[in-house]
Amino acid sequence: MAEAAYAPLRSMSGAKVLFATCVSVFSLLGGCVAPPSDGLDPAPTSFGSSSRPHVVVALFDTGINPYHPVFRSQGMAEPRSFIPGLPEYETIQLSFELPYEDAFAKDNLASLKQDKLYWFKDTRILAYSTGEFLGGAQKYSNIDEHGHGTALASLVMRANPEAVILMVEAGRSHLAIQWAVQQTWTDVLSISIGSFNLPSEFVGGDAGRVESLKDAATMGKMVVAAVGNEIIPPHLGTYAGPPWAIGVGGVVRETQGESLFSGKTPDFVSEFGARLASKETTEDKWWDGSGTSFSAPLLAGVVSRAIYEIRAEWGHLGGITDGALALSGDGRKITNADVRLALNRTATYWLPSDYSLPPDPAACPTCTVARTSVPIAPEIPGTPVGPWLQMGWGFVNESTGPQLVRVLLGKETLPQKPDGAMLFMHELYEARKAYWNGPRPL
Repeated sequence: MAEAAYAPLRSMSGAKVLFATCVSVFSLLGGCVAPPSDGLDPAPTSFGSSSRPHVVVALFDTGINPYHPVFRSQGMAEPRSFIPGLPEYETIQLSFELPYEDAFAKDNLASLKQDKLYWFKDTRILAYSTGEFLGGAQKYSNIDEHGHGTALASLVMRANPEAVILMVEAGRSHLAIQWAVQQTWTDVLSISIGSFNLPSEFVGGDAGRVESLKDAATMGKMVVAAVGNEIIPPHLGTYAGPPWAIGVGGVVRETQGESLFSGKTPDFVSEFGARLASKETTEDKWWDGSGTSFSAPLLAGVVSRAIYEIRAEWGHLGGITDGALALSGDGRKITNADVRLALNRTATYWLPSDYSLPPDPAACPTCTVARTSVPIAPEIPGTPVGPWLQMGWGFVNESTGPQLVRVLLGKETLPQKPDGAMLFMHELYEARKAYWNGPRPL
């Protein structure tokens, strides 16, 4: 996995530091980004039984709205019939035909408990809670009253309509991650919570999370993490920092510019603004939001789709086996290191000439300088020095997925990246390795 990471940025320009003082607090869902214009709503499809491959993506967040149409899979077989190793779960029958409040009451979702696994029948959703998220601000276990978790899960579905989502309401995030890592049937872990860019030494209780995620990668799982909406590197942070994680930053697809509100020097970038499934509705309702919180699950969806396609091609009906994400009948295997290498090379770069101005500059945030409000564009053009300085290995969304699959299956030669990108990303990786594998006061 020597290609697959990054490291601390050596210094920050004075301009970035000045800007940071202007936007020192920026919400996970904030931003000034035009919504995607092509409306990529995945069409629900049906799962079969044990004769079908599968892939499980675990998310750690505020819970989920199981009623939203994006998650439905009418007639989907019992998960235990096609996911080996799945523990006992309770099946919840949902009243999709009713308004949300009526359905919630009829289906008695207020009775759902923490530390118990549920499957919402006729959906792709498994749910588990380690406690109410957001400091007890949420009243019900497993159910999303905030909206963040539902939004993340809908982006996984957008990139991979065949995924099974495990939504872990992460009231005790270290326990939530430890539990999900220990589940042999989880394939991809996507994390969009926490103190993204703070050194782990200053964030209490992070030692367990760090070791759990390292264990996950050692077991063969893919670990994906948002780099945060602070305009500093995330490499000392618990989730996107370690070299075994894929750190995902944000760019604006419509203008092809780097988002200012995104951790710098990430592994990859994906879409910073997206159309997101709504909470507390049984209808096909969506909203527009932005943040690296949404960049990460979109990339996780692309990765999970690649795993699913390879398993389908090779007839691999199980989960991770002997550390491999997929095994073929003739002895070939795909590991998380293989996926990361192929992801590195198939991610795409944008040029400075690709950039266009925001469609609605008047809606952009402002910074007060000398008592004057100055509008700030939410993104900046690519640098002529080298796109890897802003984009890491490059941009990933559904458009890059087919080539990723072809490369992993050996149907296409592994692409090359510019020498500057190879050198820059290799040095970042080596620095990450030195920091996270060395002695630290955790």
